Amino acid sequence: MTGYYSKDKLLEVGQNYPFLYVKAAVLEDGKQYIILEDVYGMRHFLESQPYSGYKLEQNSKVICTVQKKNCTGRFYIEPLHPVYKPGEIYSFIIDSILKEDESLQLTLIDCFKNKIILEVDNHNVDSLKPGIEIKALVKELKKGIPQLILKY
Repeated sequence: MTGYYSKDKLLEVGQNYPFLYVKAAVLEDGKQYIILEDVYGMRHFLESQPYSGYKLEQNSKVICTVQKKNCTGRFYIEPLHPVYKPGEIYSFIIDSILKEDESLQLTLIDCFKNKIILEVDNHNVDSLKPGIEIKALVKELKKGIPQLILKY
């Protein structure tokens, strides 16, 4: 029997699982979603826009990380990024810098031209300028966007 969770059939937070891309659908909120089915036959909905650069296709296998489970039993999943992996260091281009009292707000550009806001303390300010490349550690991914830690 599929389509249920039990003690011995349960997704584990932090683990990767294959999901089947069943179809895309527009829901009542007017947004397009990807419908993925897990190994136990349960369906999960992901807003499709954050994953537009992933080249996901209907009837294909999508490996996802289970990021968390909320109090209602809903699992939050994140498809593996085609470029970035958590724990690895990558180059990003500084798009803009906003100086505040004791910190900087950097806007970085990722491989899909997404803007990533990163707060950093105000040291090494002189070396940071728009247009330069900097290194950052990918801590995790949320809705297709790398969550970064700056590496000078």
